[in-house]
Amino acid sequence: MTTHFPPAPSRAARARVALTCAVLVLLTVVTGYALFTIGNAMTEPTRHQAAAVAGDTQRQRDTEKMARSEKAAAEVEAAKLEKEAAALEAELDGIKGVIR
Repeated sequence: MTTHFPPAPSRAARARVALTCAVLVLLTVVTGYALFTIGNAMTEPTRHQAAAVAGDTQRQRDTEKMARSEKAAAEVEAAKLEKEAAALEAELDGIKGVIR
């Protein structure tokens, strides 16, 4: 029993197959690059928004910190004024006692 092999493909057929493979590879690369570019373009505004939100958040924290500092300074000043008012009232009571 003899084995029958089909004839080898011609040089032109092999060239067509190689060219088809090359075109498919090139098409795959171009499609991948296009998808990558579109993905970057779509996420870029999100990055800018995230940076803007981070900047706003930092400014908000700074504003809150400054407000707390001002409140603490105002409370200290109020305590000083209360002590001064108490001292003046005591002095006034002393003067009233001398006048009577």
